[in-house]
Amino acid sequence: MLGYLDTLSALEGEVQKGETSPFCLAKPDRLSRRFGNVNWWKDGPVLYPFDERWQTMFILLSVGVLRRMRYLFAVLLMFFLFPICGFSEDTVVPVRRTGQSTSYRTGDDGALQEGVVWPSFRFTDNRDGTVRDNLTRLVWMRNAGCWAGLPWANALSTVAGLNAGTVSCSGYTTGTHTDWRLPQIRELSSLIDAGHVSMALPSGHPFSNILLGYYWSATTYASNTGNAWLMSLIDGNVSDDRKTNYYYVWPVRGGQ
Repeated sequence: MLGYLDTLSALEGEVQKGETSPFCLAKPDRLSRRFGNVNWWKDGPVLYPFDERWQTMFILLSVGVLRRMRYLFAVLLMFFLFPICGFSEDTVVPVRRTGQSTSYRTGDDGALQEGVVWPSFRFTDNRDGTVRDNLTRLVWMRNAGCWAGLPWANALSTVAGLNAGTVSCSGYTTGTHTDWRLPQIRELSSLIDAGHVSMALPSGHPFSNILLGYYWSATTYASNTGNAWLMSLIDGNVSDDRKTNYYYVWPVRGGQ
């Protein structure tokens, strides 16, 4: 399996099999890895669906090459530049740093600080009632306290109402976006700064009305499907509880 031993953690999630189209292409800014001194096998293949722009380039290149070169060489060239990945390949997902900078023992997280480095400006206030996380590219409601104390099903329907324009949140103009959703548990936990407590969010965040308690995720607890995962903004603790119990709601947009 390809991947970074020092920056990727199986604790954050399973390695997924890539579901790609029959033809894939390495991201343009990393094509140099095939020719440069970068250890491509360490960095791993970065494959993206073969979209319309690359389809056009592929066709033009194919026609030009086939007209001017021997068939075998043309096939080898196209295979080299446009790897066929009908076979599923292991892909890796980068894991961000936790935010913990204090070391409590040699070799711990605070000492090593492994993971993707946070942007200099972690959050951007979009000035429309939303905030963009520049690390995950998720967009959150700026007001994190619009809905307090809802059962899980009501949390989902409240977010649906936000998209339909029947539910509002102070500071946000209803109808501006229609793709809000309840975050899954990894998205919710991505906000946590493990170096903080009593409000486990990164310093300088622009969010308002943070409720110090547990927030619902959209993720059901597999061991007991009557429960769902939730996370506390007091200390980042992740737990589960009955879907009929009452917890806070914080909508999100974006992601893949």
